[in-house]
Amino acid sequence: MRKLLPFALSLFWLINSAYAQKVLFIGNSLTYSNDLPGIVEELAKDLGEHIDSQCICLPNYGLEDHWNDGLIQGLISKNKFDYVIFQQGPSSQSYGRSSLIDYGGKISKLAIENDAKPAYFMVWPSVQYYQTFEGVIKNHTDASQLNKVLLVRGGEVWKHFHENFEKLSLYQPDQFHPSVTGSFLMALVHIKVLFPSSDLTSLKYRKFKRWISNEESFNQMIEVLTNL
Repeated sequence: MRKLLPFALSLFWLINSAYAQKVLFIGNSLTYSNDLPGIVEELAKDLGEHIDSQCICLPNYGLEDHWNDGLIQGLISKNKFDYVIFQQGPSSQSYGRSSLIDYGGKISKLAIENDAKPAYFMVWPSVQYYQTFEGVIKNHTDASQLNKVLLVRGGEVWKHFHENFEKLSLYQPDQFHPSVTGSFLMALVHIKVLFPSSDLTSLKYRKFKRWISNEESFNQMIEVLTNL
């Protein structure tokens, strides 16, 4: 029996790898801060799912920068991704809106041609420019509808929690990048898109307390996102 154990473990790994969702994250520091893709992977694992993610995220990059670099085109064409999730800055102004629509459209078209589901990741503005939040939401919503692709509504969820749950601190001290709690919240929103039938109530606080400081806030997140 002991001789069979390594074989059984290898077989288990192969089976799980075969059914893994391959996800490509494209973005900047709003995605790579606190390793958002890694948190998504851990949440999925706890829900009995498996994600194999890759992150092409560079400081201050927008979708136009990624497209002009040419790296993502080769990756999407050569790899069998299930999802391509892309993000740039808040994009509340006219230039950001145009880039969101135009280059998001190019990435979406390429993803669909390679049998992947494209999705925008809606982010949030800095505290300094919080008044632009409605523009952020509108431009991401319009871009996803115009290009007929999925939308990870992170910004909307961020706004709801920031304004209604005082115990949560979603921003880092720079008042723009996400705290570990902010990234954890955004990871939950991604899980709702990647695995819409998943039961978030099965997640236990003790496994995730390194990202969120108190159980009450954790339970509030689960309750809101379960009913989203």
